[in-house]
Amino acid sequence: MNLTNPGGVQLGSFDALAEFQEDGTLVRVLTGAAYRNAASRDPDSILFPDLARQERILVSNPADFGALLTAGTQALTWGLPERAVPYLRRAAEVGPDNPYPWFFMGQSFQDEKNIQQARASYQKAIALDGPNGNPAFRQALAALPRSEK
Repeated sequence: MNLTNPGGVQLGSFDALAEFQEDGTLVRVLTGAAYRNAASRDPDSILFPDLARQERILVSNPADFGALLTAGTQALTWGLPERAVPYLRRAAEVGPDNPYPWFFMGQSFQDEKNIQQARASYQKAIALDGPNGNPAFRQALAALPRSEK
């Protein structure tokens, strides 16, 4: 058995898939035809079930701030910053006074090595959050390299 980040999985390269909860409890095992059918029909529902759930919410309510922010942070958590940014941009449009989409966009851009956009995003989060806001925003900005190469 291999434990793999879903972002790096090629579904056709495995015979079965086991899904676990965060506490290690087995949720389900897909093998044979059930695995092949699910993998070909909707691979995201297998690899990223929580993200797929948010996407289903967004089909019926594209302006759901919570679903947009959650989809963005889940994509970021799974190492998919390029997939996170569109959700986070839309969350920033829907909730223009909320600093969190900007903070997570900063993380996404930082993961993509786009330091200039990461810096701008962190600065926007800090501006929206105010002088006594979340210290993580300032820490993230301070941790960025001073100059781009």
